[in-house]
Amino acid sequence: MRPRSEATGGYDYGWLIAVALGLLAISAGGLAMLAVAIRRQLAGRPSPGLMLGGAVLALPLLVGLALFLIG
Repeated sequence: MRPRSEATGGYDYGWLIAVALGLLAISAGGLAMLAVAIRRQLAGRPSPGLMLGGAVLALPLLVGLALFLIG
């Protein structure tokens, strides 16, 4: 039997919260990678792989932020 909660009407949303927090952690890591890649670029040691990887990982957070600002 599933544990019930008054706030959610008896539904268990723990898995959804875990997925959202995982996506947020991955996106934050992508932003950190972008920051390091930009710092390396400014220092004259370009790292295109780091830049591309950070951009791909940070994309969900950036899209979510854009949608939040639009609507």
